[in-house]
Amino acid sequence: MNIKKLLTYLLLLTAGWCDASVIKVYPSPAKGSCLYFQVLPPTSCTTQITLYNEIGRQVLRSSHEVTNGTNKICVCISALAPGLYFYRVEYRLSDYQYENAGTGKFTVIR
Repeated sequence: MNIKKLLTYLLLLTAGWCDASVIKVYPSPAKGSCLYFQVLPPTSCTTQITLYNEIGRQVLRSSHEVTNGTNKICVCISALAPGLYFYRVEYRLSDYQYENAGTGKFTVIR
């Protein structure tokens, strides 16, 4: 991710682009091996979670099949160093259509 994309991403993040009622991330701060995402997709779909470090480099991407309604997803963060991270959650509604579900940040401590 180049610096322009990172700045745009951070601007959207600080502008409240993420609807906190749709995505919940815990524990905060994260200190175990698992970070939980509670998502509420509009329909059954593939949910893609992407994690970025504090300089905007992608450090993890995972895809999960979810159903309509509340879903709890565990993402393994045991390989992440302590620090500040950002996440992006997207719903894959069809082969060519992704819907941004939200963005946010979290901290890893050890």
